[in-house]
Parts: sequence; C-alpha cells; structure tokens
Amino acid sequence: MDLETSIYQQNPQWLEKDYAKPKTDWFFRPLYKEILSWLDKRLIIALTGLRRTGKTTLLNQVKYRLEEKVESKRIIYFSFEKSQVKFHPDSLREILNWYFETFLKTIPHKLACRVYIFLDEIQYIPYWQDVLKTFYDQSQKIKFLISGSASLFIKRRSTESLAGRMVEIIVPPLAFSEFRKIKGIFPEKSCLTLFKMRPRMLIAHFADYLSFGQFPELVKENYSGSQAKTYLSLIEEKILEQDLPKIFPVKRIDILRLIFNFLKARPGSLLEYRNITNDLGVDLKTTVKYFGYLEKAYLISFCLNKTKKLIKSARTAKKIYLASTNFSFASTSQLVENYIFSLLGMKSVPNFFRQGNFEVDFLTTSGVRAFPVEVKYQEKIEKDDYKNLLKLASCLGSKRAYLISKQLLITEKKAGILVKTIPACLFEEELAALYH
Repeated sequence: MDLETSIYQQNPQWLEKDYAKPKTDWFFRPLYKEILSWLDKRLIIALTGLRRTGKTTLLNQVKYRLEEKVESKRIIYFSFEKSQVKFHPDSLREILNWYFETFLKTIPHKLACRVYIFLDEIQYIPYWQDVLKTFYDQSQKIKFLISGSASLFIKRRSTESLAGRMVEIIVPPLAFSEFRKIKGIFPEKSCLTLFKMRPRMLIAHFADYLSFGQFPELVKENYSGSQAKTYLSLIEEKILEQDLPKIFPVKRIDILRLIFNFLKARPGSLLEYRNITNDLGVDLKTTVKYFGYLEKAYLISFCLNKTKKLIKSARTAKKIYLASTNFSFASTSQLVENYIFSLLGMKSVPNFFRQGNFEVDFLTTSGVRAFPVEVKYQEKIEKDDYKNLLKLASCLGSKRAYLISKQLLITEKKAGILVKTIPACLFEEELAALYH
C-alpha cells in the first residue's frame, strides 16, 4: 500500500462528511475537557501513558469534535501503529509534506487557517521530535496532537528539541468513578451516598475494579475473568516484547518478563536489587537497567523513603508499585495499597516513611496538605493500627491523617490530630474534595 492510499484510508472525513465514526458511544473521560482547553493554544498536545488506557479514543473524540466546526481538509489523522510505513524519520516528513504540498497545495508558512495534525503512536518513528520541530517553527497555524504509549517517547528524545513547545497529558488507567460510570453503577450518586445505602455492593464492585476494571475496553466489553487475563497478558506482551525492544537494547526479553512477573506478585514490596538478582539469577547491572525500562514504559513506579535529605532518599530502599492493579495477582490488601499509591500520585508525590521498625505506608509532600496515610484493609480495625500513623503525624506536625479501611468510616480527634478512617472505595472522592 502506498503512502497516499494509507493516508486517505485513515481520513474518511475528506471523502464523506457523515462517515461511520467508531466508538462514538464511548464515555468522555475527564481528560477530554483538559485536552479541549489546550486546543486554541499553540503548544503541541502530547498524550502519554500505559497502553490501552484510551489515548487513541481521546484523540478521535477531539477529532470528531473539530470536524463539526472546521473544514475537514484542515484535519489529518495518522496512526503509525496501523500503517505499513517504515519506522524512519523520512516517513513522518513525507506524510507532512504530502499533506501540505499535495493535499492542501500550500506550504506551512503560507497557511491561511489553522490545521490540526493528529499523530497516533508516534514513538515508533526515530527522531520524530526533530521533524515536528521543523514544521512547528514554520507556522503558528499548525496544531499537533500526538500520542505515545511510553513516557520514554517524551523524556528520552524530546526534552531538549521540544522544550517549551509541548504540554504532556498523562492518560492513566480508569479511576473507580469512571469504572462506575461505564458499568452504570448508580453513576448519578456519590460513592459516599452509595456506601451508606449499600456498602457491601459497593465494596464488591470495588474488588472487581481492582482486579479487572482499569482499562476502558476491558470494562465496556464485559470480558469474563479468563478473557480479561488474556487481554491483560496481550498488553504486557506488546510492551515487553515489542515496544521496549524497539527503543532500548533489550537483549533478554525473557529476563524482562521474569522481573515483571516477580513484581506482579509483590506490589508494594521493598526493592533490594541484590536480593532480586539472587532470587532470579540475573546480574545486578541488567536488573537495574531493566527496572528502568519498566518504569519508562509506565508499567511500574518507584516510591522513595522520605528522609530529610533528597539524595539519601534516592539511595535508600525503594518500594515498587504497578501502574495498574489489574496486572497483579497479589492479595487484595496489597492491591489496595497499590491503588492508594496511584491515587496519591495523581495529586502529589507520595513517599513512604521507614526508620528501623517504625513505618507508615505513605506520606504526601504537597505543602500545607501534607499528611500520612496508613492502609489497613481488613475486617476489623484495632487501636494499635493507629499507633505509627499518629506518631508520624505528631512528629511532622500534621493536622490530619488517614487510615484506609475496608468498611469502617469514622472521623475523630486523636491526640489533637484529625484522623479519618475511611473505606478504600471512598478515598478517590475524599482526595478530590481535599484538593479542590
């Protein structure tokens, strides 16, 4: 298939205004409005994040919206994952030159109106950022909207070339509120209201969400448990066996997979590289390097021990959490801890606190809102479960603290500190109100 044919196939709006638009019945994620808010700005909009979180759907939703307002010829979409073009900078350059010179019959600096260029999975093209920079600097009437499945497509190659020219929007796995909306679980009611009405039902849905509810297609298509596992395995395989080896010198894909499987069983565990190398029989240098690759692919995140010195924090033991609890086959309590880390990470930079035997799961570092969080996802909460939480809050002068429970909801003053014991399924709404 030649380039022109491929471009036309991906842009049916040029030939037919009322063409069939796939996935128009999909719900709009909150990020949709954020993307729209950047449309009239010159900056390149870059959607990044884990595979299958809905980046392509968001691009198409924005594209469909634009098609209602601007001439179809002023919009072009191209997916490098769906096409047969060579993964070479010249391919991107040829697409853009064809669009301007052959299709629009003009050159960038002579554009009369703004054009919108959607480039999906652009990370496949080496040095794509240099090509975009060339066109971006030629005209203020070019608006690029791009996507890529790994942070490395931004951070490794474009930090300097596109500095000051691009805004990165990370598309995370679905939130519990989004899961409820897709599933139709009383979406008009708040989690708190629903919890007071039917707590067991909400907790049961939350457990489903932790296991198989964080990817849009997985939720909407109502896959069975075995089908969901297959779907998630395919995402892992695509990232580990195709995406990363195309960008990094991964010589042992089997080791990369072995490390990730090791982490899937232990979210929230302390990372000790030497212990892992001994357990897996992998050399230290390779282990450290492959952990870095997994982080850049958005599969894992590091959580540092909060110390007074930043350099020391980076050198001390780290905890590892997965980008999505759906990948893990650990215990429910471990999944909840991972979930809470991800929630806090959307609002701040969470650390954990550990000195000897004194440990608290999380501590936020967001100015006046700094507070400790302890996860105790169990049937009954005991007095001792608050001990370390209160001790750390007191040492730090925190005015509030949270203990994450399974079903206990209570707010009380303890030693002058406002302590909220709150079910994990309600914590998303709690944080939203706190950071409002």
